[in-house]
Amino acid sequence: MDILWAGWGDLGRAALPALVAEGHRVHGLRRESVDHPPDGLVPLRGDLHAPGDLDPLPDVEACVVTLTPDTRDLAGYEHTYVHAMANLHALLQGEDLAAQPRLERLVFVSSTAVYGQQGGERVDETSSTSPSRFNGTVMVRAERLVASARWPTTIARLAGIYGPGRDRLLRKVREQKPSTDRWTNRIHRDDAAAAIVHLLGMDTPPPVVDVADTEPATNRTVLGWLADRMGLPTPPIEGEGEPGGKRVSADLLAATGFRHAFPTFRDGYAAMLDDRPEA
Repeated sequence: MDILWAGWGDLGRAALPALVAEGHRVHGLRRESVDHPPDGLVPLRGDLHAPGDLDPLPDVEACVVTLTPDTRDLAGYEHTYVHAMANLHALLQGEDLAAQPRLERLVFVSSTAVYGQQGGERVDETSSTSPSRFNGTVMVRAERLVASARWPTTIARLAGIYGPGRDRLLRKVREQKPSTDRWTNRIHRDDAAAAIVHLLGMDTPPPVVDVADTEPATNRTVLGWLADRMGLPTPPIEGEGEPGGKRVSADLLAATGFRHAFPTFRDGYAAMLDDRPEA
């Protein structure tokens, strides 16, 4: 099938080989041009903040949305996840029902930041979304916009992505930067991309699914394991008492038949350290 990938970038590149192997053609929309596009990718150049300058969108059967804010503040999030998403929604919807006659589904990549629980609670797709921080609040608004579309939609709430080029915790251990102890949730980049491919291939994907690995872990646990593996002291862990944060369940994702390549942080970070023994 033909797939429009709005916000073409790292996740799209990771997902492309599997999509091509399944016989799909991907139209990757991004602001910058794509030099030497790989097989199976039809690059599209355009800015969703200026929809009047976009070429007509291709007739596609599916759309994946993985937008990234220009700045990590309220204005940047609203600019991207509310205004740009509203522009894409309008372009897909069009002024009449013939705008995208073949579009069968839309997968919107959101964030587990929509969950505001901070007492170590276990959360899943049925949990309340009452975030206290601006990023989660904006993502809830974006999810509501996406859910109002006339096509079947799936909202994929991704935990914190790590993997190639995303080595913040490795640097924290190497530089011995202090950290607070709290529950953390993550997903390897390759598993995040594979989950999107998996959801696209399902006949009836869930309307909302949390995309995280199978083992929430505290900062103390993760940093301690990394430090031991890297032969370094554990960075200072500040604060006392029970860790805050939340524990995101990946049970629904597993129930759809998805299988992680990196089920826990140990699997993913071990692969990163094997690839970069100097880290």
